[in-house]
Formats: sequence, structure tokens, C-alpha cells
Amino acid sequence: MKTLIIVTLVLFIFSGCGTTFMSKPGTSNEDWQRDYSECQNHARLVSTVASSNVGSTGVGGGIAAGIIQGIEFNSALKDCLRAKGWK
Repeated sequence: MKTLIIVTLVLFIFSGCGTTFMSKPGTSNEDWQRDYSECQNHARLVSTVASSNVGSTGVGGGIAAGIIQGIEFNSALKDCLRAKGWK
């Protein structure tokens, strides 16, 4: 039960981190979709490597790995989009 409460709180806290709004003058929605898709693929790779470095012994380790993966994914996604000129 304690684990369920912790997981629920973590998901609630990070639920607002999922949406990315950026702009780049002179681009179309297709440009955004292409760059966003490429950056999502990059971020998945980066976040998977980062979370695999966390020892996942038991439920607590799995939760920690999931949190780290989510944080790393968002960070890598935004870094990639900024590198492509999105602000």
C-alpha cells in the first residue's frame, strides 16, 4: 500500500512534465512533427541507458529507475529540440 501511494504521488508530480511547447520561426507543423519524432527517439535511447544504470532491486529500485528514466527523457527531448533551433 505504501508503494502504491508513493507511485501515485510521483506520477501526479511529474504529470505536468509531459507536454512540450516550443516554436521556431519559419517552420511548419510538419517540421515540428519530424524534429519532435527524431528527438523522441533520441530521448528514449538516452533515458533507457540512464535508467539501466540504477540498481533495480525490489519495488523501490524499479520506482527509482522509472523516475530517472522520465526525468532523463524530458531533459534529452528538450535538449535535442533546442539543438535543432526550437525555443
